[in-house]
Amino acid sequence: MDDSREDPTRKAAPALFDALATTDNPLSKRKRLELLTQGERRVDALAKAAGLGLTTASAPLQTLK
Repeated sequence: MDDSREDPTRKAAPALFDALATTDNPLSKRKRLELLTQGERRVDALAKAAGLGLTTASAPLQTLK
């Protein structure tokens, strides 16, 4: 896999997350949506992938749970 090319979905994802976050439901926060797209991982791995601190990532996951 060539890591030198940027995944186009990574560029589009923030705009998509922002658009979905305008609704009033448990998925209404951009970072919650971003965490969900990371797949099933440990909280520390999800936090790192989303660029969040551990406690910052943990709170939205508890909301989604």
